[in-house]
Order: sequence, then structure tokens, then C-alpha cells
Amino acid sequence: PVLAAEPALNAYNSPFLQAFRAQQAKQLAEKEDAERLEIERIKEEAQAELELMDSQRAKQIAAAKAANRERQSAEVELFANASGWEAVVNLVSEENLVPESLTDLSKMKSLLRVLKNTPPVKA
Repeated sequence: PVLAAEPALNAYNSPFLQAFRAQQAKQLAEKEDAERLEIERIKEEAQAELELMDSQRAKQIAAAKAANRERQSAEVELFANASGWEAVVNLVSEENLVPESLTDLSKMKSLLRVLKNTPPVKA
């Protein structure tokens, strides 16, 4: 058996093909690095947007809580100054009712007017 000292050059191990493969591997590595950097940048932007949304939501919640506290204190003050039916009539006043409502509220309004003008009977 005679062994060849050097393998014959063929299409699979030619220097041009090796150079091409090395260049392709380098390009693929560069592309992977660029894609990884792009993904990291996108994740950072998404994290920043989430933090911004969280802070805006916290501000909205704080504003809603403050408005609710103000409304509650106004209602407490309204009930503290009025007694009995006066407080109810003030709470359910004409401006608090929905003007374009399809429900007929005339009976309720007339009942509230009667109760407002009639002092409560003491037992």
C-alpha cells in the first residue's frame, strides 16, 4: 500500500474554499454580534418604556386618590352641616342627576322636595 504524502487538491479542501469559509464564518460572527447588540438595545428601550408607563400610572393613581379624598371630605362636610333629609336632598341635588337619562325621575324629585320642605316627625 502506497500512501500519498499529500492529499490531492480537490474542491472540498482548496485554499479558495477555505478562505471563503473563513470569510463566511467571520461575517456570520459579525452578524450575530450586531443582532445581539440590537436585541439588547430593544430590550433596554422596552424596559425604559415600562418604567415610564409605571411612573405615569403611579401619578394617575395618586391624582385619583387625591380627587377621591377631596370629594369624600366635601361629602363629609356636606353631611356635617346638614341634618336628616337636608343632607339627602343636598347629596341628590338637581345638578348631580344625569340630565339626558331615559329614566323618569320626576316622582323622586317631587318626593325629595316634599321631604326637604317637611320637617321630620319626632317620635
